Amino acid sequence: MQAITVYNEYFKTNTPGIDEARNIAQCYVITGNSIEAEKWLSKVLTFVGYLPKDVLSYANMLKSNSKFDEAIKQYQNYLKIQPSAKDKVTELVKSCKKAKEWIAIPEDYDVTNVKELNSASSDFGLFPIGNGFIYTSDRLLKRSSSSGNKIYGWTGKPYLKLNFVKKDKKGDFSSSPLSIESLDNGYHNGPGCFDANTNTIYFSRTKMVKITKKPINNDPTSWYEYSFNNDYLNRIEIYSAKYNNGVIDRVEPFKYNNVEMYSVGHPAISADGKTFYFVSDMDSGYGGTDIYYCTLKNNGEWSLPKNAGPVINSQGKELFPTIDKNNTLYFSSTENSVMGGLDLFYAKGSKDSWSVPQNLKYPINSTKDDFLIFYTDDSTGYFSSNRLGGVGDDDIYHFVKKNSTKKLKDTVIISKDTSAITLTDTSTVAQIITPVDTPIKTPTITPKVTPVKTPEKTQIITPPIKKPTITPIKPVIVSYIVKEKLKDNTYSLLEGVEIEIKNLTNNTTKKVTTDKKGRFYYTADSISSLIITATRDGYYTQKKALSSKSKTKNDTISDEMIFEKIVLNKPVVIENIYYDYGKWDIKPASAVELNKIVKMMNDNPNIKIEMSSHTDSRSSSEFNDTLSQKRANAAAEYIISKGIESSRVKAFGYGETKLRNRCKDGVICTEAEHALNRRTEFMVIN
Repeated sequence: MQAITVYNEYFKTNTPGIDEARNIAQCYVITGNSIEAEKWLSKVLTFVGYLPKDVLSYANMLKSNSKFDEAIKQYQNYLKIQPSAKDKVTELVKSCKKAKEWIAIPEDYDVTNVKELNSASSDFGLFPIGNGFIYTSDRLLKRSSSSGNKIYGWTGKPYLKLNFVKKDKKGDFSSSPLSIESLDNGYHNGPGCFDANTNTIYFSRTKMVKITKKPINNDPTSWYEYSFNNDYLNRIEIYSAKYNNGVIDRVEPFKYNNVEMYSVGHPAISADGKTFYFVSDMDSGYGGTDIYYCTLKNNGEWSLPKNAGPVINSQGKELFPTIDKNNTLYFSSTENSVMGGLDLFYAKGSKDSWSVPQNLKYPINSTKDDFLIFYTDDSTGYFSSNRLGGVGDDDIYHFVKKNSTKKLKDTVIISKDTSAITLTDTSTVAQIITPVDTPIKTPTITPKVTPVKTPEKTQIITPPIKKPTITPIKPVIVSYIVKEKLKDNTYSLLEGVEIEIKNLTNNTTKKVTTDKKGRFYYTADSISSLIITATRDGYYTQKKALSSKSKTKNDTISDEMIFEKIVLNKPVVIENIYYDYGKWDIKPASAVELNKIVKMMNDNPNIKIEMSSHTDSRSSSEFNDTLSQKRANAAAEYIISKGIESSRVKAFGYGETKLRNRCKDGVICTEAEHALNRRTEFMVIN
């Protein structure tokens, strides 16, 4: 905030250049002022020498401000100056178009700002406790200690605190918020959750840790890191406290806090109090931040944290989990975000077994950050958002699921007829999709009762209801580890391999990159056929085809890919190539090995090879030269017959000129030693 003030004062008497415009734009991006950020990013593009990333930043901000058509134009401009970003731009343009569709045809929710709770500051993360709610806010409240209102330099407002507000029988928030000073450590506190089984509050809290040359997380609500100080890191921990008749005490740290290594925060607890979910950036994750869980052991301690798995977690950031009584996990994610910012998703399951996450769409999601949703009953609840039109920065919103009705095709009205009347409508009323092995509770569907007045009396017509169709669905997970084969026949994990996954079932393509542990993951509703292509400069490209037949009983396909570096002019012996004495025709067993060369060349279309054949020293050198050339020609011709261009394959017969051991003319050797010299090789020559 101070930087923005300094820049604005400077601009009163000075004309900003491109660097100043870019810097103040970034300040507005970080502080969440998208309107001013858009204005200054637009100004950056008026200067000579703007960068491709400036165009991308401007396009992203236009999308964030719901200017989808303008954003698409800027994404296309970005592609013109950054052609390598074609796949990325395609997805961004597609998300703009889909966001427009979702806004045009919104989901059946009424969303309203809870103005009696919100302020000009940030208010978010509402959760029920006792006769009221606790939520997180950086508003200025009266406190017994002046240290409780210390100003956070990044926002110019107090640090985040946990506040309590009562709710009356009518459902209205009946009191002004009160700061929970027993949970205040002078820095950021919140968001949190409440376990009614043990009367325990769990909440996030920041802590400054002295670590050299590390970035600092300035805003625990976003989990984004910005450079601030080379000596300190602002990491997040989880704490618990006991709640008893309005008294909150016994504050204790979470067993697995480890600020020297990573952050843990954003706690959530299952309805039975036996599974504890949270967010962390520990090294065992799939992306920037992942959702983890612990289970309650018999001794009352939490088990070691486990990752919630690749169905939930992505290469992006997963944040702000909540879990309802039906084991539906809600969370926000930067990956596959259609609307923009953080999108809210939900998935059914528990622990590390989940259905494929579904986007909650508009109006729950907006082009801004949407997070921390929870249901008070089956159709109403609250969530948090910094969407445009709010009261402050982050606001708390209330939502209600609209009722849906279905008209019968036929209506029958009778008078003076006592016979039974049956109305039949065989069309599907609803379809419910749940994960396999999830308990199914058929929902109650109430028919609309319509009083129809006739000259004689009032008849009540109750239409029959057809039970919903229950269709189980189970996600399929593809899990791979990519390794590099080293010279000593050991293996190392290979990071940065580009993976393209073509799903021939739904004609979609996804691109990912292996992480530092050589891993990549892919999740889909169903898989009939997949083509996986893995590439990295300097290595042989790998391709694999998978089908639904590859699945295990857990619907997880796990495998590995072995990469080898391409070394020019290094002969590689092709094992199991056999010829009859004095012959050169390709036998069926040899064809199997040569087919592997064909596949390698199809996977690597720029490679040219030399096929070479070698004999032992027995027979004359002239005979061996001729025989080896014919064998090399036969191997090359076989490869060409499989569709490889002839210009990519050369054949050389070396006879007995390149023996691999001592068995030259006149030396007595065993048959095994002579066999070592009889070989067919290939090497990459271009």
